[in-house]
Amino acid sequence: MSSMHVLAPRIRWFVDQMKSKLRMNQQKADARGLSRGRLFEMLEGEVEELRAEIEQGTVDPECVIAECADVANFAMMLADREKQRMDLWRRMVGGADHGKQ
Repeated sequence: MSSMHVLAPRIRWFVDQMKSKLRMNQQKADARGLSRGRLFEMLEGEVEELRAEIEQGTVDPECVIAECADVANFAMMLADREKQRMDLWRRMVGGADHGKQ
């Protein structure tokens, strides 16, 4: 059995957790207008919230799971922003390369 086969149900479950948190925080769902620095600050804030849940010995695992989903969502938003920058750069470089041919 491949590792992806084993991970697939866990990934689907965690994506569901992420989606649930995004629905609860729709005002945070589209952060495309934010700078990478601001997104990183928000990500760090979510990591601190997760750390607090763990350090205080939270009994309810749903609280820790919810904070993990928040961390993942902000990491995804930051990655999405960087993907947009990468796509733009590739279009610009591709356009420049195309003109040289």
